[in-house]
Amino acid sequence: MLFCVAVLTLRPPATGALHNYTDHQRHAAYAYALLERGPAVYLATTGELVEHSAFRHPVHEWLRTRYLYPPGPLLLFVPLALIGQETPISTGAFRRLCGAFVAVLVHIGLWFGLVRMLVLPRGWSVLAAVMIWAYCLRCALCAQYEPLWFAPAALLLGALEGRRFDHALGWLALAWMTHYRAVVLLPLGILAAVQLLRSRQPGHRRWILLVAAAAGIGGVCFLLGVQAPIRTGQPLVMTPGDGRFPLAIGATLTGIGLSIAVGDSVLAAVVGLIGLTGLADVGHFWHASAIFVPLMSRDAAAIWRRPTLATVGFLIWASAMRFVWIDRPLALFRDLRELALHIPGPASAMPSEGAHPAAAREGPAGRTRMIVLPLTRLVGLKAATASSRVATMPMFVRTRPSRARRTISLSWARSGTTTKSTVRPSAGRASVGPVMVTSVPPARIRRADRFAMSPPRTSKTRSTPPTSSRASLSRSTNSCAPKSRAV
Repeated sequence: MLFCVAVLTLRPPATGALHNYTDHQRHAAYAYALLERGPAVYLATTGELVEHSAFRHPVHEWLRTRYLYPPGPLLLFVPLALIGQETPISTGAFRRLCGAFVAVLVHIGLWFGLVRMLVLPRGWSVLAAVMIWAYCLRCALCAQYEPLWFAPAALLLGALEGRRFDHALGWLALAWMTHYRAVVLLPLGILAAVQLLRSRQPGHRRWILLVAAAAGIGGVCFLLGVQAPIRTGQPLVMTPGDGRFPLAIGATLTGIGLSIAVGDSVLAAVVGLIGLTGLADVGHFWHASAIFVPLMSRDAAAIWRRPTLATVGFLIWASAMRFVWIDRPLALFRDLRELALHIPGPASAMPSEGAHPAAAREGPAGRTRMIVLPLTRLVGLKAATASSRVATMPMFVRTRPSRARRTISLSWARSGTTTKSTVRPSAGRASVGPVMVTSVPPARIRRADRFAMSPPRTSKTRSTPPTSSRASLSRSTNSCAPKSRAV
């Protein structure tokens, strides 16, 4: 959780989520509209709410849609909306705050889900925990609060296991007020209601009325929300030619058969509802939250006959069903790689004012071209071509594949600059570093440089034979000794 909060609050840009998701921002804007309009917030589109609202943090996306969530998230985001409106916080900082808040909500749901998975067979529970953790981490980084309904769902399953059917109905009502995807828990609610009516406990009717009211409110809000255009793509049932369609049907039938084989017919109904929601839904990875319910349901509605077989089977089933919602297994590593590399966009790729661009970038042939300042020519051509240890300052970078070790001189006469190419040695050649190869056009060489490069003139005097090293050493020693002058 601390990792997600740190990433969402410190990572540029100030959107509060990866991939520029804005759901967390719209939740806060809708929550403030709830304070202004009350339940009528479900009757207006996002554009109408933003136009007539005093909320000072703008929302620019999904202006034609209505609020597509139950009342629970509205109440959760009311304190955050008041902070954004009543405090002098900037829009960027407020978006980061919303993203961090969503990350906290996601980890609350994750914690309850992990607690329920501890009852799975040893070893397999770790694999299930890693699977739900990876899903929740992606949701937190993308500011999707959807895993929050795992918390009331886990409490519902725990109440059923403890035969507290009245509490189970209360947690079911809370799950339905948290997210619509909790509709897959309907068979478990029916089981709790039937058992509660059979027990004839005092006050059992109020629990049934509570869950009925939650179902009615959630249903009305959902029907009002779908009146506006909401889909960015067609549901899976409308595209039977998609490869995910037979996958959803086959995995659903397999999951139903597995549930019946382990002696849990109520869980078979839950798996069937998960498959139906997958066919009626569009493909977004955070919509795949319901696939983790069977892994949290051990011994909740009935005692599993073969726990290990059921756990392995539901792990495979969940791995297949996640493709129905286009939840790629390696997508989390892609998001983490983006965080680690922080690939800059076109705006951030420009160098800062007063600074040079990045140093040379390798080309396809492993060679680099750069233009160095005239300062390097002042030390003479011999020092410039001796080694790569000459202090150069990169001014312009351009990569090109070239086979010849030559360079192009740019504005030689006006700027006096030299174009150099850095050639990396081939494999097997011992080298300390890159070699700077300089080619100077003969027509552009100054007269002084031409004189310096001319061959040495032969002297007319007779050359002396070479002396030994001992003689030269004594001669140099005598030359340094003080000489006496005649008086």
